[in-house]
Amino acid sequence: MRALALIAVFAAGCSIPPVAVFRPGLDQARFTGVNFRPDGKTLFSSNLLSVQNNLAAGSPARITMYTKDAIHLLINESEFTMLPAGGTHFPTDDTGVDRFINKYFVDRCEDLKIEKIEPELKYKVIGGLPMIGMTKEQVYLCIGPPFKIDKGTPTVALPREAILASDRWIYAYDKIVVVPRLVEFHFAQGRLEKQVP
Repeated sequence: MRALALIAVFAAGCSIPPVAVFRPGLDQARFTGVNFRPDGKTLFSSNLLSVQNNLAAGSPARITMYTKDAIHLLINESEFTMLPAGGTHFPTDDTGVDRFINKYFVDRCEDLKIEKIEPELKYKVIGGLPMIGMTKEQVYLCIGPPFKIDKGTPTVALPREAILASDRWIYAYDKIVVVPRLVEFHFAQGRLEKQVP
């Protein structure tokens, strides 16, 4: 009888909660290294382009919990949960966690180098409005890492450097459903050449 009760509990959808990653310095104070576009209190590992930008790069930030399925963040003193795009998982090994931090955060606002952006582009970058002619770094700062690169390689576990080395970035326009609406950014010689559509 006890075995049947246990089977019933597991069949009812009882699941084990994700295991949090614990490492020294993971929860240290940082600054956002990209503009984020939250959908309510939810962020995705790649911004949804249909969501209006409202968390500017350079905002005070801290990781409060890191698991393979969700990362809890405090940005501008508000709580957010980041989910991995496309049904993947966040890496939980030391290298993967370091890549995550390097992809989304900086230790000092000066590291963003916003003051070095030419004035006519600075407003667009800060406002989350990519435009033809921007460098890869400016587009990255402007709208964050893409959902996929090249011929469809997911970026959740990729380092920032691998993304910046690619000339084709793919973003989801809105929440991914059966047939997601995708937006592609194509670069040539390090600058945004075209956006499709």
